[in-house]
Amino acid sequence: MSISAYLSVVGTSVAGVGVRAGEPPVIPPDLMPTAPSEKASSVAVKSDAPKLEPYTETISGTVLTIDMAPIPPGTITMTDPADPTKTVTKEIGSLYFSTVEISWDHYNAFLFGLDKPEGAVGTTAADAVTKPTKPYVSADRGFGTTGYPVISTSYRGAENFAAWLAAKTGKKYRLPTEAEWEYACRAGANTKYPSGDDAASLDAVAWFADNAEAKTHLLGSKEANAWGLYDMMGNAGEWAKGLDNKWVIKGGSFVADANAMRPEARLVNTGALNASDPNIPKSKWWLTEGGFVGFRVVCEPDANAKPAGK
Repeated sequence: MSISAYLSVVGTSVAGVGVRAGEPPVIPPDLMPTAPSEKASSVAVKSDAPKLEPYTETISGTVLTIDMAPIPPGTITMTDPADPTKTVTKEIGSLYFSTVEISWDHYNAFLFGLDKPEGAVGTTAADAVTKPTKPYVSADRGFGTTGYPVISTSYRGAENFAAWLAAKTGKKYRLPTEAEWEYACRAGANTKYPSGDDAASLDAVAWFADNAEAKTHLLGSKEANAWGLYDMMGNAGEWAKGLDNKWVIKGGSFVADANAMRPEARLVNTGALNASDPNIPKSKWWLTEGGFVGFRVVCEPDANAKPAGK
């Protein structure tokens, strides 16, 4: 079966799995994202640090690229998820963030081996990175694939995409930590929301329950934050390694309310995100109740990276 034909199959309703094309996901009630406290995180940016140049990563063997924006170093003080009465301060080093969430275009190249020469898929030696099995659910919910954020991915799928990208490029690609994610989301702002203290300011920067019509939207179709990052709030939720070493989902999503648009809001991964998966054991790669979950990647700069203007 051709890839295009396969994608048309997984985009249709799949009986017995609880996921149908065009059917919006519902965040399990016990997993509703909430901020750990009413106190906002605070950030301080090192204004005298050398600024790195943005760059565009080309995925060899494809026509796909990923724009990467530099994040200046600084510190962030956050509520300790283990004890909401305490705070934790983390140092953030210079880092690159993908300017948008990873799209289906990029994830399908990883999933289907589209970076390999025609006819080579399945005939070459095993990859250094484990890949997910192909989804037998309507993974994109029928919302769209080209230019749309990948959804329904577990942290394992996201983590292995980053490892695949690192193996292809020789660069240090990975998923962000929770502290790095919040720091980049705020982009120097210490307001309630990254866009201001008023929830009304979210409309310009985020696809969420109030304006998204229960579906994902084209990446980068809202305004970027001060550091050139789009969709940090809303559209797809994003995987990050939590302060408590649990994988958490940050940034709210297109089905989350304004409360989840606070950078502090976090959703901890539990079995509820795969409750209707009929497989035994349940998939470690795809989330039947995770139709709002995606990710973006970060890259640690090379020690020899040149500052801007050099």
